Amino acid sequence: MVEAGLNANSLLAALLLLVLPLVVYLWRRGQRVGILVLSCLAIMGLWYVSQGVIHEASHALGSLASGAPATSFHAIPYSWESFFAKSFEGQGMMGTHWQRFVQLAAPYLVDGVLILLGNWMFHWRHSFSPFVGGLVLTFTGLRSVFDLVDNYAAGVLTNSGDYQQLLNGYPPLAVHFGTLALIVLGVVVTWSEITTTGP
Repeated sequence: MVEAGLNANSLLAALLLLVLPLVVYLWRRGQRVGILVLSCLAIMGLWYVSQGVIHEASHALGSLASGAPATSFHAIPYSWESFFAKSFEGQGMMGTHWQRFVQLAAPYLVDGVLILLGNWMFHWRHSFSPFVGGLVLTFTGLRSVFDLVDNYAAGVLTNSGDYQQLLNGYPPLAVHFGTLALIVLGVVVTWSEITTTGP
């Protein structure tokens, strides 16, 4: 498996897709500048240490769900070895054509489930404290949109990562459509949660 990892382009994506919406959410919740900055730093720190783990654990979950034999999975991404490493690389996947599809697509299917879970949580519990709401928003919608956009861009623009394998091994139109639909769903849901939540 190859994950897009954190590089200069993904740092820009993280700023636009994670930090900026989180700042807007916390600002709309009436947070003072000092608390807002500390909250953002804490939430982004938690996001950074969990992003790769969630992504790679989703590949492992896809392997288990498909019944495919996996040669190895790494729960701790290599990107932690160097602060902004370019990529995570593990052993290849085994199994049938469709078992490999489930393994490759699992992180993005998990992203879709997390987007819906976040939407449900914000509707089920109408008010969170600003920090807890920021955590829920980040780890359901914002993290998922970032994961989708970052890895999709790596596959389309640099011909690398999971999406490169998905686009080369499976119907590209279906891969593009499914991914773009999940990204739009994530943007709409998170934007709705940001704009409808007040102080």
